[in-house]
Amino acid sequence: MISYKRSIVIPVSLSLMLVLIGIGIMTRPTPSLVGIVYLLLALPVMVYSYFLRQQGEVFVLTTEVLEYQRRIGGKRQRISLKEIGTIRYQIVPVYHEIQSGRLTIIDKDSIVLTEIKLNTLSGVDFNDLYHFIETAAPHIQWEFNP
Repeated sequence: MISYKRSIVIPVSLSLMLVLIGIGIMTRPTPSLVGIVYLLLALPVMVYSYFLRQQGEVFVLTTEVLEYQRRIGGKRQRISLKEIGTIRYQIVPVYHEIQSGRLTIIDKDSIVLTEIKLNTLSGVDFNDLYHFIETAAPHIQWEFNP
C-alpha cells in the first residue's frame, strides 16, 4: 500500500511571506496600517495550512483500489485497478524551470477517470508508484508524454 498526504509547502511559504512583509511595513520609520492588513491576511493561510496537515491521506493505492480525494472535504474517488486501461504520465511546466508530474487515469473505454497532480502530494515518488502499479496490475498500459 502506498499513501500520500497533501503538501503544505505553498500555504506555509505564502503565510511566512505575508508575515514578513507585514512586519517589514510596520517597522518602517513611518508605519502604516497596510502592515496589519498583511498580518491579518496571513492568519487564514496559516489556518488553511493547519487543516491541510490534519487531513488524512488523500491518495491511497492498494493492490485492488486507487483512492483519491481531489479537494479538501471533497468526495473520495475509488477506482478499481481492474477498470484502469491506461495511465498517462506527463511532465507539465509550472513556472520557468519548475515542472510537475501529472497522472491521467483512463479506463478501458478511453474515458478519463481522474487527473492527479503529483506536486500537490507530499513526498510522492513516481518510481515507487510505477513499480507498485506494474506489479499489482500488469495489464495497465503506460504512456509517457514529455
